[in-house]
Amino acid sequence: MVAIILGAAALGVALMALLRHFRGDDEMFHDSERQSDVFNFVGMSFAVLVAFVIVQAYDYFNEARAGVEQEALSVVEIDRTADFFSPAEQERLSAAAICYGRTVVNQGWPAMAAGEEGSPVTDVWVHELIAAEQGLDVNAKRPNVAFFQLLEEQDQLTEGRRERVHAATRDLPPPVWLILGLGAFLTIGWVLLFMSDRRERFWVQACISAAVMAFITASLLLIWVLDHPYNGGDAILPPTEMAEVIEAIEAERMPIPLPCNERGERVATP
Repeated sequence: MVAIILGAAALGVALMALLRHFRGDDEMFHDSERQSDVFNFVGMSFAVLVAFVIVQAYDYFNEARAGVEQEALSVVEIDRTADFFSPAEQERLSAAAICYGRTVVNQGWPAMAAGEEGSPVTDVWVHELIAAEQGLDVNAKRPNVAFFQLLEEQDQLTEGRRERVHAATRDLPPPVWLILGLGAFLTIGWVLLFMSDRRERFWVQACISAAVMAFITASLLLIWVLDHPYNGGDAILPPTEMAEVIEAIEAERMPIPLPCNERGERVATP
């Protein structure tokens, strides 16, 4: 990302040098006050639009982050609530929770980075969790209370997963990107035309054009990153929380027979 911003700044300097080379010594705009008013209008309009879109994209990002946190916390709570049931029931619930988390980390995140709605394998372990809950013995008083707690945690898991998956396919509409691109083009173009006077010092013009190009590029990149939180090797929402949760559960529960491999794919139970 830093390289892209620096490249944009360098491009701004190069464009300024190119315009100065082909432009004569005469003044391009005779009414500098009107020129300034036009630039203020274009620049202010673009700045307001960028600010609005950043706020909207940040709201989407916060919803996705809350969903990721809630999903990971729900897996922990399901595993803890499993202690209130018989050893066999506890093992089945914990195994399903571990396999669910493995699938989310190793298959769900790469799928979301590609713009898909997670991995269909995750549904297998959602159904396994539900099946394990339906097979619980809730005749005793304590398991009965724990069962209702487990149902609530399952609902929270589903809600967290929904928010996480929704963020992977919820992109800003193409018209918004079109208007952002148009605003960036007009703002940068007006700066280059306004500042490329050969009678002025080049290094001053170069600094201004580089700063404008860098700032606009950084703003657009920020919007893109917030709108695609799972994309790229440096995703701002990596599966760290779920990975840490599964690692902690495995350290506490293992060795228990798991019906999945390291990627969360179903295998024969040992």
